[in-house]
Amino acid sequence: MTPLTALMENPLFKPLWDAFPYLPACFSRWEGMTLGDIAASTYGTADRPGRMAASAEAIDCMAALTARSLGPEAEAALRTSFSRSNAVLSANLHGIDCLPEMVQAVHFFGLDRLASGERGTVIPVLSCGGISLQSSAYPRGMLAFPEGQPIRFPLFRSAWQDTVELNAPALTERDVRAIRPLWHVSHPYIQQGLDTVVRHMLAPETLALERFGEQATGVNARLCAERFSDSRPVVVYLELEEVARALLFRDLERSDSLLHRALFVPHLRESLVRRLAGVRGCWSPKAAAGQALPRTESNGTVFFWGTDERGRRHPLRLTSSQGELRLEGTGVRLPFTPEAVVEALRDRLVYPGLFVSYMTLVFEHGLRCYGGIFLVNYLPTMIRHVCETFAERKEPLPPLPAETALAAFAVTVRARTSRGLFPAGMLEMAAAGGLDRTQLQFLANLPLEDVLPFSLAEWCLQYVPEQHRPPEWETALRDAAEHWKGITLELA
Repeated sequence: MTPLTALMENPLFKPLWDAFPYLPACFSRWEGMTLGDIAASTYGTADRPGRMAASAEAIDCMAALTARSLGPEAEAALRTSFSRSNAVLSANLHGIDCLPEMVQAVHFFGLDRLASGERGTVIPVLSCGGISLQSSAYPRGMLAFPEGQPIRFPLFRSAWQDTVELNAPALTERDVRAIRPLWHVSHPYIQQGLDTVVRHMLAPETLALERFGEQATGVNARLCAERFSDSRPVVVYLELEEVARALLFRDLERSDSLLHRALFVPHLRESLVRRLAGVRGCWSPKAAAGQALPRTESNGTVFFWGTDERGRRHPLRLTSSQGELRLEGTGVRLPFTPEAVVEALRDRLVYPGLFVSYMTLVFEHGLRCYGGIFLVNYLPTMIRHVCETFAERKEPLPPLPAETALAAFAVTVRARTSRGLFPAGMLEMAAAGGLDRTQLQFLANLPLEDVLPFSLAEWCLQYVPEQHRPPEWETALRDAAEHWKGITLELA
């Protein structure tokens, strides 16, 4: 029995496989591979027979957004990268990226290239902007994890907490300087990391940008260049929904596009609304039935989210009155026609939900989207239902997209202070000076089973319901997690 097989068959992790039955197959494909091998074969830039290419429209759109936040050199680098690979990391949530699992997904995604010392490696990240500033990723500010629990350092005041990141205004120098004295710093390393972020927030090129989302793109790119100073990669965070919104202007006007048919051909739309009810990233059965949807319940939204004057999102449902179909929700009553939806997208009265965003990016524009524990299931589920629905009605489909794979899971770097050992996020890695080429080469040569136990144990503790946890299970998990051979950063 191989080490990875033994790990997967360890009864300690059975409750995790019961909760997420698709996970074992995600790892078994990487039997006998190192982390560098996984990055090269799964997310790398090598040509693959029959691979789809990103559309010219998608490349132009992402290049324009990149130029706005990062300038012409980054734009040119992104264009060159997409001529070689259509792979994007899409597990992250947009903001100043701090969460260890998401921050570390960046170097795992590009590990083969970073470890080789290739200068200017491009790593595109389509991160979700349709989240409130108070979300678990905390785009309202920054997070540190000195005892394994998050400590928050806000950039926006609490009045903004329900605003969706896509609608957040740019921060001014006055905003940053006014809120900084309110931070309570408990560790010297945190202060060092915060100073680094504030330096980038107050840079003239950051303050000149028009939206917070654009500022986050610029700050994240500069933090990543410093984190991997030997190779200085071009890490481009773009808002998933903002890219999809721009592409939908044309896609919804084309009657032969997949999205136009999925939304506006009645029998296709009705089948998809019914099939996707209850699927993560889509909508609830209540939403599918056209019932009223309160803003704060977990019902999702049908195709698009509406926004109000405070920048908060509101779920929308489809209603019919006197033969006219409408998208309806708080403050939104929109005829459900291509022309009306495109106009509302242009005016930023609505933005695309995850289903519409991903079907546009994947089917229409040929992107390979890689993500985390949830996306690796819900994106293939969306794709399967679209394929089955169109096949049943003998509707032609674009080429099938490449298989989705995990990218955000491998905790390869931990930090240690006098108070303990914990996964390293952005502030921790900034304070430590990032990772040099020698460290990245070490990670690239590690077998998957040398870091996987820690991630599996963390998922078990986070996602397995209490009633499904065997006696003494948590202690055994923590023991198993210590069979980990990544990099430890020593912090004050």
